[in-house]
Amino acid sequence: MSGHCRWYVLPGFFITVWLLTAMTVTPAIASRLGDIPVTEEFTAGMRAIAAMDPDEKIRNPDTMARQFLSPAYWFWSALDEDYEKSKKFIKFYRVSGYYASNACTKHIDGILQEAVGKGLQQVVIIGAGLDSRAYRFRQQMPSVRFFEVDLPAAVARKKELVRAAVGKPPATVSYVSVDYRNGGMDGALKQAGYDGARQTLFVCEGVTRYIDAAAVDRTLRFIAENAASGSELVFDYIPDDIANGDFSKMPWARFQAVRMAAYGHPWRFGIAPDKAGEFANNRGFSVVSDLGAGELAQRYLVRSDGGIDGKPTPYFRIMHAVLNK
Repeated sequence: MSGHCRWYVLPGFFITVWLLTAMTVTPAIASRLGDIPVTEEFTAGMRAIAAMDPDEKIRNPDTMARQFLSPAYWFWSALDEDYEKSKKFIKFYRVSGYYASNACTKHIDGILQEAVGKGLQQVVIIGAGLDSRAYRFRQQMPSVRFFEVDLPAAVARKKELVRAAVGKPPATVSYVSVDYRNGGMDGALKQAGYDGARQTLFVCEGVTRYIDAAAVDRTLRFIAENAASGSELVFDYIPDDIANGDFSKMPWARFQAVRMAAYGHPWRFGIAPDKAGEFANNRGFSVVSDLGAGELAQRYLVRSDGGIDGKPTPYFRIMHAVLNK
């Protein structure tokens, strides 16, 4: 058996290493990275690496992710600003979150572009964090209004990052400081200029698993009551059993759950995949698509040579739905 192969028969060892190092910083250091949640920096770091992929077919479109990352991230992260070094790390440790993040970015970008082609006028990004769509698409979508909703500290930090990256924020971007987890989006969004009569796309990426069921319901109820018929929603989620601490079907998911809890972001909410359509229908939405890891890989991660770049996180899912009124 070659030395290279021997590494792969030591899963326990590498799981331990992954928990300690994989693209993370220690919880104590995480608090130094600023007011953007550390989970946002994790995913932005992966987008930044994927945006450097030499294969245009699978390259991540988020060309601004790197500009939004703090120097502290690169100092403490196991990822490197050098693409080749990072990609070797990602492939060796089978970092499934990298592939999920890449596919998710491409999927949501496609939904946004298609919606604009149908007359979309507004985009509300809930838990905006380091999302860059308002800036990446400002020339392609000059008449579309973007509302970035996030916690006050995160919004303040985002403004600083935007000024450093692009100068004065585009006039089409409004920052909405509100604790969306506890309600309050209604008044805050309307005060920022949100028009409930206009077709709107609501993006809730990397949020639902970190907030409780009541907060998820408040958010969906707000959309159902304050958005025009035909408005769209895209959000990712994890299965309810995993969110509730039952790892019998996917034992290795426990490690990621423990890791995120250590950073102060425990998983709180999930949806049973076989009941996701019912979940959406009961809240006034019709499902357009509900994709799992395999479907995302086939759509977005096929390289120019025909091979799959990698496997997204198996329990990761993303739903696209339309509001019925």
